Amino acid sequence: MTSETFTTNFLSNKGFFIKYGSNLFGLTGTLGSEKAKQVLVDIYNVHLGIIPSLRQKQYLSLPDLVLTNEVDWLNEICRSAINESRKE
Repeated sequence: MTSETFTTNFLSNKGFFIKYGSNLFGLTGTLGSEKAKQVLVDIYNVHLGIIPSLRQKQYLSLPDLVLTNEVDWLNEICRSAINESRKE
């Protein structure tokens, strides 16, 4: 969850919890990071159940990088591409 989608989901999900209270049994979608899950537990006092995916993920999520200029950004892209090309 990015900060933008987290805020949007937080506000829209709150309406579900207010309207349905203890009769709400589930929402579809991803719950996000452990911190995002903990916020949901703390704010809404809910129990989370994780259901594993049927299929293995076809992508790898890497940590975000924030670079201060375009040269560093391009250098990081090159470094990452070279690093990945050396893997099997």
